[in-house]
Amino acid sequence: MHALPSPHALGSTAWSAEGQAYFDTTPGPLGHAHPVLMQALSEHARQGLNPPAQLGQPWHGRLAQRLCELAEAERAVLTPSACHANETALKLARLWGWYKGIGQPQVLVFGGAHHGHTLATLSASDDHRLALGGAPGESVRVPYGDLGALQAAATEHGTRIAAVWLPGLPLQGPTAAAGWLPAVAALCQRQGWLLMLDDTQVGIGRTGHWFSCQGAGVRPDVLSVAGGLSEGAPWGACLVAPRLARFCDLGLEVPGVSALACRLGWETLGVMAQQGLPARAGQAGLRQALRACFSGSGVEVRGEGLHLALALPQVVPGLARRALQEQNLLLTVHENRLIRLAPALNLSDAEAATLVAGLAALLGGSLAPQLDQVINEAAQLG
Repeated sequence: MHALPSPHALGSTAWSAEGQAYFDTTPGPLGHAHPVLMQALSEHARQGLNPPAQLGQPWHGRLAQRLCELAEAERAVLTPSACHANETALKLARLWGWYKGIGQPQVLVFGGAHHGHTLATLSASDDHRLALGGAPGESVRVPYGDLGALQAAATEHGTRIAAVWLPGLPLQGPTAAAGWLPAVAALCQRQGWLLMLDDTQVGIGRTGHWFSCQGAGVRPDVLSVAGGLSEGAPWGACLVAPRLARFCDLGLEVPGVSALACRLGWETLGVMAQQGLPARAGQAGLRQALRACFSGSGVEVRGEGLHLALALPQVVPGLARRALQEQNLLLTVHENRLIRLAPALNLSDAEAATLVAGLAALLGGSLAPQLDQVINEAAQLG
């Protein structure tokens, strides 16, 4: 038998079945086919990819323990997807409300946030493309970053609110001033609300810390995470503070989390810790290089570390297709106006220069002749 030509990938590069190379801007934290993960995958396959759960699930326990250690959480509810992790967060909010004696608990959510594609997570999201709504009275929405609106909601709805649910470092929609997250945390503490943070869109280790809240010194009651750790194998987790641990035994577990995803996730976290990749992401010069490249062009560089986006001043039709055909770039584009960038955490300076050059050519940025120097100086500044 002969293998059929098919797409394949290594590091930040992906090749088509015809052999054309492309730069992948969202290849996962270690890039494609990292040798540690490939060895783990081979070992795991020889033992059976997903042995019966009745015989024990050691990799589930190891991944859960590691996530709890990194987030200083008490419990980790593993889930088969990001949406399931966020559904678990909503269940915890409702249980907390009932525990406090609120008959119909409400969750305070924010404009511009996106929490998933299930009906419950859509009802807490602000996505005009899928405005399916939810059960009446389940959520109260306020503008993101507007502390006055948040305090007004506390005055009007405070006795019925069980939790505040924030997106972790959103790249689209309004931004927040420095001190926003600690201020929200303080309000939650005064009101007796849960502070819930959705990091499923951010990923792990991209902002200079393991999780987006750690840079602000905030520990949420509920932290939902997912994405990128397991070479495409779906998984998610809801990390829970000590005061909510009792609720984790009330049937919150979601079946279907594969042993393979847990094994690869655990291995990925180990490589990230060994190589100091979260701290390295915080010091990466890519954001500064992009700002220098697009200064004065109307293109806004958003995000921190290696969780970035380019917000364009106008819609550019067919942007992802043009990037593929003209610059050999694989881009994730939102509504032809926002380019999300989540490069490998071990991105080299040369790869960063290639990425900036391709984006500059695609969008008409003023590419500095000394691009390598810009990248190196930005990396030194951190």
